[in-house]
Amino acid sequence: MEFDANKLIENAIRDGMRDGIKAKLTGYNSELEKVVNAAVANQAMAMRKLVEDSISQSLATDEFRQQIRDAVHHNLAKTLIQRFGGEIEKQVNVLKSDPTTRARITLAIEEIVKSKA
Repeated sequence: MEFDANKLIENAIRDGMRDGIKAKLTGYNSELEKVVNAAVANQAMAMRKLVEDSISQSLATDEFRQQIRDAVHHNLAKTLIQRFGGEIEKQVNVLKSDPTTRARITLAIEEIVKSKA
């Protein structure tokens, strides 16, 4: 197996240049990061105005307000179920362990089923 020293050197130079450029553009405190930060800083007021306008428009629509209400209701219900679900289960287990209460619950359920049929 023959090695072409010139080819190996060319490849090493290409790899080094590629790695150096990549490090310069993507590494910590890179030139590209500086350029992007400067561009964002130059447009900060325009972007702020755009975000403020978008939020104002969203808050003014009934659909957005309803989505917020629905999300709050959903999260509140989820929280209450998580907090009180275990407690309710404990109380049901206590009631089910008492034979008299268990019989009364069974009768009540039967009455509900009969009334729905």
